[in-house]
Amino acid sequence: MRNAKVITIEGRGEVTVKEISPLGVYQALKSAAGPVDDLLTLLDDAIEPPPREIAAWYPSEIKQVVTAVLAVNADFFVTARLLRLDGLLNEGERLLREVLPKRFAAAFSQDT
Repeated sequence: MRNAKVITIEGRGEVTVKEISPLGVYQALKSAAGPVDDLLTLLDDAIEPPPREIAAWYPSEIKQVVTAVLAVNADFFVTARLLRLDGLLNEGERLLREVLPKRFAAAFSQDT
């Protein structure tokens, strides 16, 4: 059964976070569409409301969503390390570090 968690963000309402499939992670890392689009596509199936909406939220609100994503996907990270897929995990971390600042900047420039 797919893990899921519902959190409540004050002023925003409920956010549902679901497990990400390993195949989805692999496809996002190997896609040629670009890291921002790859990450958003991967998370489209895992977060409600959609990641494109959440990207315009405040960092303290996004942090709560990211924390929930990490908690719901803890088994994936443990299994990947057991299988010595640290390279895949490192690449995923690099992707997040590259994508998230761009999303924050894009949301900021749209609001100003």
